[in-house]
Amino acid sequence: MENQRFEELLIGELAGELTAAERQELLELLTANEEFRGEHAVLKDFWAQKEPDYADMRHTLEKIKTEICRQERELELHPATPDAEPIPQIEPLRRIPRRWRTWSVAAALILVFSGYGLFYYEHSKDTAKDSLTWQEKYTPRNARSRMTLTDGSSVTLNSDSRLKYPVSFDGPAREVYLMGEAYFTIAKDAAHPFIIHTNKMTIRVLGTSFNVRCYPDDDVNETTLIQGSIEVTFPDRPADKIILKPTDKLVIRNDKLEQPTIRPAEQPATRVDSSSSQGARHTGYTLTGLTYYRNQPGTVVETSWMDNKLVFNAEELQSVARKMERWYGVSIVIDKEELKTLPFTGLFQNETIDEALYALQLSEKKIHYTKKDTIIHIY
Repeated sequence: MENQRFEELLIGELAGELTAAERQELLELLTANEEFRGEHAVLKDFWAQKEPDYADMRHTLEKIKTEICRQERELELHPATPDAEPIPQIEPLRRIPRRWRTWSVAAALILVFSGYGLFYYEHSKDTAKDSLTWQEKYTPRNARSRMTLTDGSSVTLNSDSRLKYPVSFDGPAREVYLMGEAYFTIAKDAAHPFIIHTNKMTIRVLGTSFNVRCYPDDDVNETTLIQGSIEVTFPDRPADKIILKPTDKLVIRNDKLEQPTIRPAEQPATRVDSSSSQGARHTGYTLTGLTYYRNQPGTVVETSWMDNKLVFNAEELQSVARKMERWYGVSIVIDKEELKTLPFTGLFQNETIDEALYALQLSEKKIHYTKKDTIIHIY
């Protein structure tokens, strides 16, 4: 059942038809299953090079799947006999998993449709050799943690964040998977680029410091560059590419990709490096600058959590509530719909949850709340 669901999500991703919830489901499957990651990487790379028509992609892949099923049924009905003439094989001599053999059949069919079957086969051999041992670090709510990877890179995880990474880096690239928020300081290694995969973007760096926020329940995902340079691409639009310079911030909507997001009191940068002139509109990203907290000069909103500060600048109450949930380890329910979009600006550092709620109430007289244990209702 999981295999079938993965194939459905993979086809949907390549066709550009996944919803936000389905993209998150696919990311979780990829994070949990090494074999899925191999198949995903092979087909993503193949289609990125071919640059197919997105409207025809689902139809093409469905034809591939139909032909695979037909060939497998044929083999079951007419199994090979010892006297039968051997069928030429394109697989490696060693035994590989049945799923990989299935995609090898797909490679032959892709050759008919596109002429790139050889690329798929060679790449799949490299992917099959991936024997990295992965481990996971999770930081719960109301906590932050710091770790050093085997290459010397340091990662600080914000609350309710998860990083999946190999026990040791072995291969042409150093790759990790992030869900939540983290600050990275990457050890320089030009021969082995560092790659961070999230549900909305892929970040490629050589040596730099930057912040990534990609909580699945937030309205936006953000990448903020502090030092160095990074390249950001998008799983659903592989042709688009953005190069960030220091103090740049990339904002991506987490629900409907058609509409870009611009933070209050910010102006979008004019420099967007994309191979498609329509990329910004289609992909739903906006390039801006750092947000500075007005009441405390020098305080950068995007990285303030590294200094143990919870800062929000003209943010809607529903966004503030999500940040407070992670920061204080509580659950906040906003009972009145009209309160969710009220804007708030504030900075909490040593305040308790009760003091923070009281401050919100002082700044907006419409706000009332009740608190029982770790459950808070705002009405």
